[in-house]
Amino acid sequence: MVAINGYATPPAYPFYVTFTKGHFTARMGCNMAQGAFRVEGERLVPGMAGSTEMACEADGQVAVPPMTFERWGFTVFDKPMRITWKSTSRLTLNNSSGSIELQRQS
Repeated sequence: MVAINGYATPPAYPFYVTFTKGHFTARMGCNMAQGAFRVEGERLVPGMAGSTEMACEADGQVAVPPMTFERWGFTVFDKPMRITWKSTSRLTLNNSSGSIELQRQS
């Protein structure tokens, strides 16, 4: 994850999502979520199965606290998202709750 709601994710915290065979694992700062997903045309439809609930402390060097990024990201992942490819390795997932920009890692 390189950005959530247009703000670059803080490099001091892990932000990623992994998709494998109908399941996903998302790490947004201090917490993880996992569940199933399916693709319907240009929509990603997630089904959250569970998440951890740990707190992150801001180090004062970020414009947006890590827990805010986490709240934004999990709120977006809570309902179907439109998939918009920006390149072969970069895409945006968005819905009425916000957006998540992803960059493929090799």
